[in-house]
Amino acid sequence: MKVLYPHRECTAEETREILQFSMECRKRVKDHILRIDETFERKTFEFVATEGGTPVITVKTPEEIANPVYEGPPPGQIQATTAERGNDDESSEEMDGAADEMELAHEAIELETDPEVPSPDILERMSVETLIAKGESSFVEFKSTLRVNLHTKEADPKIELSVLKTIAAFLNSKGGGTLIIGVDDNGTALGLEADNFKNEDKMALHFQNLIKDRIGIEHAAHIIPAFEDFAGKRVLRIDCSPSHEPAYVKNGNVETFFIRTGPSTNELPTSKIHAYIKQRFY
Repeated sequence: MKVLYPHRECTAEETREILQFSMECRKRVKDHILRIDETFERKTFEFVATEGGTPVITVKTPEEIANPVYEGPPPGQIQATTAERGNDDESSEEMDGAADEMELAHEAIELETDPEVPSPDILERMSVETLIAKGESSFVEFKSTLRVNLHTKEADPKIELSVLKTIAAFLNSKGGGTLIIGVDDNGTALGLEADNFKNEDKMALHFQNLIKDRIGIEHAAHIIPAFEDFAGKRVLRIDCSPSHEPAYVKNGNVETFFIRTGPSTNELPTSKIHAYIKQRFY
C-alpha cells in the first residue's frame, strides 16, 4: 500500500481490494502447505475494519482444502531409499529427473522477486504521472525511443530489440507491467519526436508490426499501447498483462525467452526455460 498510496490516501474500497489480493496470496500458500502436511492447523483468514461499530471493510478467504491429498509418508518420516525399494534403477532415474526439474523451476521462478507488484488491473488504472514518479521497477520500465539511437541519431535495430525484450518479459511475468517510451531512465520527459515518425498513427502502426513480426500476433490482446501527455511531452504507454502462453522474441533465426528480474530484463538460460514455463503457465 505504501507503493500505491504513498500519501496514505485511499478509499475503503481500494483498501478492501488490496487486502483481498494480499490475503488470497497468503491463503494459497497455506493451502499448498496443507496438501503436503496435515499437521498444520486450518485457519480462515479474515480482516474486518469498523467505523463507529459498523463494519466498513470485510475480507474473508476461507481455506479450500478440506482434506489433504498428500499420499506420501507421515510428517517426519523419511522416504524409503533406493536400496529399500529393491534398487529400482528406472524409478530412481525418474525421481532424480523430477528433482532436477523442480530445482530448475525454483531457481527460475525466484528470479521474479518483487513482492509488491500490484495486480495488472490496478497497474492499468495508475496514471502515467504516478508510474513515472515511482521510477523503474519489476513492473515499470522507461525507454527514450522506440527505434532511434540517440547517440547516432539513426534507426537502430538494437533499440527496437530492447523494447521487444521488455514487452516479452512483462508478458512472461506473473504480474505483467508497463513500458513508457519517450522518458529517460531518470523519469525526464523526452517526447517522441526523436523517432522521426510523421505522426502518432505511423508510430502505432510500426509498433504493431513489430509485435506481429517479432513476438507474435497471438500476444497482441495482452499488449495495449496508448499515447498520453506527460510534462508537456507526448509519450507512448504500453500496458502488458500476463500472457496465457510463453512469449519469445524473434531475432533473425533465433527465438529468445526473457523474464523480469527486479527493474531489469534478463534472458533465461535454455536449461531453465522448460521448468520456468511449467511453473508459470501450467
